Amino acid sequence: MKSMNVEKEKSENNYLSIDNYKIGTQLLDEDNLITAEKHFNQAIELNPQFVEAIDHLGLVYRRQNRLKEAEELYIKSINIAPRNSISYQNLAVVYELQDKLNSAFHTYMTMLDITSENPEPFYGIGKLFFTIGRYKESITFLDNAIELYINNKSTYVFDAIYFKGMVYYKLNEFEAALKYLEESLKGSRNIEIIKEAIDEIKNKL
Repeated sequence: MKSMNVEKEKSENNYLSIDNYKIGTQLLDEDNLITAEKHFNQAIELNPQFVEAIDHLGLVYRRQNRLKEAEELYIKSINIAPRNSISYQNLAVVYELQDKLNSAFHTYMTMLDITSENPEPFYGIGKLFFTIGRYKESITFLDNAIELYINNKSTYVFDAIYFKGMVYYKLNEFEAALKYLEESLKGSRNIEIIKEAIDEIKNKL
């Protein structure tokens, strides 16, 4: 009888945990971070192994610029589910925001070992190499990301194309830069920034 009661309590906790997670996710989408945080914490309290709730709470902290807390959450998530590539991606982004570029690189590389068909680690490493001025290596990783984004029919391909254009700009290869920046206009969310870069390049040609 005691065992049945324990199982019933676990089942109820899991239901309530998932319910809080769903509410928190909706609030996160609405950018209601304070209330979303409460629901994610409740979800995790009811089910401490709930990786998705932990990751989403990390997103709340990241948007609040509570980067160290977000980092700790993603490490906790990885310890629970070491093959969950999303946690590695989120952790790498948090490292970048803290200017821990070496840690970000190694995190992306670990993610790449887990999921070689995912464009995100290629894109992340490509951006990192762009940031530190290793432009040729950046192109290699961005090309891999672009190919995989195209295979996945993902509009994020335009972000990778934009960075490839900016790499060529840094290399003073302005015709190539113009080609990729104009291509990125078809789907990028940074239209004004790209147009400014295009105008600057045209003045150099």
